[in-house]
Amino acid sequence: IDECKEKTACNCPGCRCKNTWGSFECHCSGDLLYIKEHDTCI
Repeated sequence: IDECKEKTACNCPGCRCKNTWGSFECHCSGDLLYIKEHDTCI
C-alpha cells in the first residue's frame, strides 16, 4: 500500500509524504516539525 498515493497520510498543509518499504515518512516544509498523532506541522 502506498499511503502517499492513497492520501491516507501526510494530508496537512506543508506536509510532504515519502513512501518507504512497508511504511511512509512525513516531512514538513521549512523548520516545521511533523506531529504524527495529529497529522500536522507545527
